[in-house]
Amino acid sequence: MRGRLLPLAVAASLLAALPADAQPVPPTRGPNNSVLGSAEQNRTPGPGWVCFIDNGVALAAGETAYIDYMGLHVAAWRVIGPRGQILIKEGNSWAEPAEPGQAVEDARGRRIRRYGTPGTFRYLIYGIAETAGPEERPSVWVEGPALTGDATDRAILDRIEPRPRPAPCRRRILYGFFFD
Repeated sequence: MRGRLLPLAVAASLLAALPADAQPVPPTRGPNNSVLGSAEQNRTPGPGWVCFIDNGVALAAGETAYIDYMGLHVAAWRVIGPRGQILIKEGNSWAEPAEPGQAVEDARGRRIRRYGTPGTFRYLIYGIAETAGPEERPSVWVEGPALTGDATDRAILDRIEPRPRPAPCRRRILYGFFFD
């Protein structure tokens, strides 16, 4: 009996050491909540770049990106790392938010707005989408429990880059269910 309890005690201590928010990564979804593949099939470990059509995300060492959603006008990467989890969604058909949000300073001159309250902060990055015309418009939503609403979020936002060059993308999501 004692030999059986030891493995249970080891397993319990390993579970206790996991972060409270450690949960299985959901599968890649498509329209109508269809499942397009497992999280493991669609994972890209950092460091390196993962991209959309118009923007890229620089992954740091210790971070992993999973394709979260692929649709006709929107795609999303779920990035999980030591700081927590964020969801980065690029779309070419976002509506202009009704609420004004709060302007966020950006050293590169991008227009960024913060929305929400503590625990539910979201950021909207404006840009020019090659698939939607030459005007600046809502381009990327960034949200998730790793966002705090303060200056530390800037480190995340600074790693989202329009048309990242010269860094090659390790994986790219193209709207319409294609990626490379």
